[in-house]
Amino acid sequence: MATVFFLTKLKEGADLAAYRRWVVKYDYPTCKRYFKSVKSYVDYEVDRNESPDSPYDFIEHIDMTSVEEYKRDLETPDFQELLRQWSEFIDADSAEIVYTDPIL
Repeated sequence: MATVFFLTKLKEGADLAAYRRWVVKYDYPTCKRYFKSVKSYVDYEVDRNESPDSPYDFIEHIDMTSVEEYKRDLETPDFQELLRQWSEFIDADSAEIVYTDPIL
């Protein structure tokens, strides 16, 4: 199983409370329902009290069946719609995407 991390920042002027609602009401259910490559997904908000200098606001942790299957899911209309909505909140140009494999 592979894992991808998205390190992201809220877009200037985007509503933080609306983003949190969108993650819970749309993002999580959509990933679970439509994307078979996604085994688990959690979006974490950076704790500004403990990490005040972090350049990121969120860290998304996605465990997937394989990178290849995940990338196929990325091409589907459902995933493209999810990304379109995501980019209304997140500064996609500053996002860092890190694909990883576990050390066993």
